Amino acid sequence: MSVKSKIIMREFSFGWRDLLLYAAVAVVAALLLFLGNRIAGKDVAFYNGTEIGPRMEKGKVVEITDEEIYERENSSGNLVRDIDVYFRVRMSSGENKGDTVDAMQSLRYTVGAVNRMTKETEVGDRVLIRYVGEDAEPQWQFVQLIRTNKLLILAIILFVILIIFGRIKGIQIMISIGFTCCAVFLFFVPSILSGISIYFSAVLVCIYSIIMTFLIVNGFHRKTFCAMIGALCGIAASGLLSLLMNRFMSMSGYLDESSLELTYLAMEKPIDLRAVLFAAVLIGALGVIMDVSMSIASSMWELRESSNESDFRTLFRSGLNIGRDITGTMANTLILAYIGGSLTEVLLLVTANTSLPYLLNREVVIAEILQTLIGVFSILFTIPLTALICAALYTKGSAKRS
Repeated sequence: MSVKSKIIMREFSFGWRDLLLYAAVAVVAALLLFLGNRIAGKDVAFYNGTEIGPRMEKGKVVEITDEEIYERENSSGNLVRDIDVYFRVRMSSGENKGDTVDAMQSLRYTVGAVNRMTKETEVGDRVLIRYVGEDAEPQWQFVQLIRTNKLLILAIILFVILIIFGRIKGIQIMISIGFTCCAVFLFFVPSILSGISIYFSAVLVCIYSIIMTFLIVNGFHRKTFCAMIGALCGIAASGLLSLLMNRFMSMSGYLDESSLELTYLAMEKPIDLRAVLFAAVLIGALGVIMDVSMSIASSMWELRESSNESDFRTLFRSGLNIGRDITGTMANTLILAYIGGSLTEVLLLVTANTSLPYLLNREVVIAEILQTLIGVFSILFTIPLTALICAALYTKGSAKRS
């Protein structure tokens, strides 16, 4: 049988045994998430259902009733306009669901700004409004536009395309993405707020994501376990280097206003910002580490299948060659991702500071550079180790598939 025929047969060989194994992994992953959320989120108001802060509800704008415009000069002497928009909303949630209430949107220019922070409310907009409880009308105020419905449409389109092109694999990918996101938002975030060690939680989330993703997407296969071990070693290297560099460079974790506000939270155990930075490095590098390890493990498996005479040395050398080709694109992926995510901060720092040494030594800039360097180092560590593991296990014993 030709190599092409073997690959086609493997692509469509998805029987009841595979289905039961995938279902078992999904059930165990969901159960672990449930237990983790119950443990980590029991004392966090957002997760245990305790209502804090102003009451917020969703609704649809059905009528614009009035608009008031105020002109004034800003600090630069330019004429700007503040606008108060009064409108009616048909409620779609809460105690007033189905009722129509009056609400107001205040659009204020900030100092030196030429555009308002959000667009003026229009009929048909879906909005989030909050109850302010004041005696004067209206008692509901605009909070923000609801955009999740449009995101849901995009997600559904993506899901359909994944199924069309990826077939069963596309469904597996979407399930693994869902579990990974849930691990971060249903366990990791509440664990930080409940005082659980951030170092422990971050490592736990990475291990969970690696094992769950590989088993759901690729099943119980020899290449899966090779990729899994390689990714776990890569994450371990990333974590150790992050700990060393945080201590060696005296990083405090105070990167921006959000970091500072975390220290003001009324908590029995203050949030360790250095630990948050450690977690950011690990989770930020997790995706590319998994990508690299699986790419090498899968490529080396296909080489082993197509050439039964490949020995350990030849297979290991091939794995290193594949890794060298991957390194450049993966390093660029990390660097561009961090640059894109911090572009606003970089622009602000460049315009506000004329000293290059001051700019480069700002902790927020150092943190981004540090995350990039540690991520690239993790890739360089993952590649030879995954290739070594694959070469050892693929050439051990029988050449038959797992």
